Amino acid sequence: FTSAASFTIDENTSAVGTLAATDDDTDDTVTFSLSGTDAASFNLNSETGVLTLTAAADYETKASYSITAAATDGVNTTEQAITLIISDVDEAPIFVTNGQYTADENQYAIGAATAYDPEGGSVTFTFGDGNSVIQVTEAGVLSFRTDHFREGAPDYEGLGPYPFDGDYNTAVGCSGNGDDNYILIATDANGNSTRQNICVQINNLNEAPVFTSAASFTIDENTSAVGTLAATDDD
Repeated sequence: FTSAASFTIDENTSAVGTLAATDDDTDDTVTFSLSGTDAASFNLNSETGVLTLTAAADYETKASYSITAAATDGVNTTEQAITLIISDVDEAPIFVTNGQYTADENQYAIGAATAYDPEGGSVTFTFGDGNSVIQVTEAGVLSFRTDHFREGAPDYEGLGPYPFDGDYNTAVGCSGNGDDNYILIATDANGNSTRQNICVQINNLNEAPVFTSAASFTIDENTSAVGTLAATDDD
């Protein structure tokens, strides 16, 4: 073997290197094969010696691999123990939650986002585009801002001029339009960040009627007509 007995690659990659061997019998063709503990994790071109992992390396899952390479000319075989070392790369946070939320009308709470740092560090949350509508705590608790909607909290039946239009009151960030982006950002302790589009569907609740007639009536004596009760239903 003329190739190294040890290779080192970064995690999230799969190209390892090339096995090489010489045969003093110049007319012979050398081919390669693998065996050993982790052989199933590799792809090998038996003619060229190009060696790759079957899936991108993940340092947090497996930091090293051990295999045995064999070079043969069809008659004689030489083996070499090979070690692959995976280098840890400082990776950005990974979201666990998918960015899809539902929230009842007439209140501000949306839900909680979750993300983790592959290196095991802390993750904090901030809001990017759309932070005039949605806010988030460092711990990932999402809610509508209290100063955005005309009625105070989102009202499924609500109407009014932009930005308090009816579309806002039924869904936020779900249209796919370029001007309908609400971006949640997860950041680790080293400043690596991941962005996620947020979609919030507003639930239409069956609301109780609201009286529009007076709570007090006054009539003259010697009469019997009092008045008319009236109520509206937003649904």
